[in-house]
Amino acid sequence: MKITLKKPVKYDGEEIKEVELNLEEMTGKDLADTENDYVALGGNPAFGSLSLKFNQCLAARAMKQPVDIFESIGLVDSNRIQMEIQHFLLDLER
Repeated sequence: MKITLKKPVKYDGEEIKEVELNLEEMTGKDLADTENDYVALGGNPAFGSLSLKFNQCLAARAMKQPVDIFESIGLVDSNRIQMEIQHFLLDLER
């Protein structure tokens, strides 16, 4: 799934206008690895997919980017990406 950013960002010397969330290709291992990333950043595993930071970790993994990319992504775009992650995990129609 591609998401066109309302506000393109500069990250690692590159302008990013859209991100691709390859969620359909991910596995349970990716989910477990994401939880490990989230906990390493100080997250509480009890909150899991309810956490903004967990969703950012999962989105970053799906985008094949480090999670700190979200420091550059604007608030509206970051929220749109997080909502796509939540909808996907809950298997909600979009």
